[in-house]
Amino acid sequence: MQPKDSTSPVIPSSYEATLRPSTRYGAITGTSFELFFTFYYLLSGFPIQAVLLQLAATLISMAGFVIVQYTKHVRLAAQLVTFALFLCLIGPGLYTGGIDSSAMVWLTFVPVVAGIMGGTATGRFWSSVSIAAAVGLYMLNRVAMIDLTTRLPQSIDRIIDLVFCIIVVAIATLINERTKRQVMGELDNTKAQLTELANIDPLTNVFNRRYFIHHAQTELERCVEGREFSILLIDIDHFKKVNDTHGHIIGDRVLNRAVAICATVLRKDDILARLGGEEFVILLPNTLLETASDIAERLRSVMENTPIGTDTGFINITVSIGISSYSPKEAISLQELIRHADDAMYKAKAAGRNQVVAW
Repeated sequence: MQPKDSTSPVIPSSYEATLRPSTRYGAITGTSFELFFTFYYLLSGFPIQAVLLQLAATLISMAGFVIVQYTKHVRLAAQLVTFALFLCLIGPGLYTGGIDSSAMVWLTFVPVVAGIMGGTATGRFWSSVSIAAAVGLYMLNRVAMIDLTTRLPQSIDRIIDLVFCIIVVAIATLINERTKRQVMGELDNTKAQLTELANIDPLTNVFNRRYFIHHAQTELERCVEGREFSILLIDIDHFKKVNDTHGHIIGDRVLNRAVAICATVLRKDDILARLGGEEFVILLPNTLLETASDIAERLRSVMENTPIGTDTGFINITVSIGISSYSPKEAISLQELIRHADDAMYKAKAAGRNQVVAW
């Protein structure tokens, strides 16, 4: 009959917030790998310079983790973690084969990791840095003929680098997919919330005029299949007097209680909407005029005999209801159908109110 209680929409996280999980995982992964390579280099006879650079990269990744975990500076943390990865590749690479070092294959992942953690701009920046580093190392080794190699790359180095590259790709893919699912879920949730808010009257939490017109037009189009439907136009009698006597807060309370009373009468598929002020409209699908009249009379009677409790005491209200029905035999528009119900409702008011009149 009416939508569920609305809650505040879940607003999607800012772009910075969406990068936080990726940067956090990147810092954890980077610290773990760099720590592993620090001990591997130390135990495998790598130059001390390579070991120290690897240790420095580990500490920088740890700093990135602390920043992303305890501050709002996500992009700074992403830059530090990416720089640590870059440092642990270029530094040891200088002393383990230069441009021919097995560590150079890792350069291809620097912009990928940077983009996942820091966004497109960060990815582009580190793409440029990685290309410049590769070209610079080539020029150093092949053109300037400067080679700082103190330990030639070995097969075990290559297999370890390749295995860890594959692991990094798998982890980056999983993190990216997880983040994407999270963001898309938040966006879908927000879209649903905003759609609901666009269709709901904020005071009474029933559908608004926009939703009713759209839904009623859809129902009208279905009538070419032989279906019929009816409309009840409801106006609370002397509602201005309620506001003038008791104030608008009590008036709002009366409107909400009137909606709750309608809920006790209407069927599951009936659509209740607020047109504005104290006017409501009800769409009764698959309902002939005779059945609509019975529902309207029952609604009028229940409304009349249900005092509404407020802070100032009980208030009795009545309603005037106009009915119009659509049949496939009649070629009228939705606007005409609503006008018929409106005319019938004003006839009910003119006849003394607290009445049901069918067009």
